[in-house]
Amino acid sequence: MTLAQTVTSPCAVSQDAKRGRGTCGDEAVVLDGERALTSAPWYPARAGDRITVHYEATGTTTAFKGTYLVTEVPGSHRDQTELVLTGCDPDEPEIRRMCGLYAGPGMTDPVRQLWMQAGPARLVIERYDLTLHNGPASCQR
Repeated sequence: MTLAQTVTSPCAVSQDAKRGRGTCGDEAVVLDGERALTSAPWYPARAGDRITVHYEATGTTTAFKGTYLVTEVPGSHRDQTELVLTGCDPDEPEIRRMCGLYAGPGMTDPVRQLWMQAGPARLVIERYDLTLHNGPASCQR
């Protein structure tokens, strides 16, 4: 089974549930995604954590990945963090335009947005060079 065949983000599943069963199914999926994130032993993400998002190839793009560094927001009073894009692979102009979607200030918990929208199966989360979460590996057979 490939990543493209198995990756579904909690937000995408939620939209499917909304179309098929109404808002109760939608809320259950979002809560399940939230519970999976907040019960992870590594959560919350800390400054210095590295998160790589893997995207499968489509009809118009090759497979690519974007890597983010979790950083503290300067002057924040609540240990607020943000994601800083540190690299794209392959490093091509078209890929660079797509990579930085989750970077920047303004989110209370940027890892939550990444988890819920990109989906945990696309994420590799590392702390001190130790892999804490390896989503793409869970899709390999």
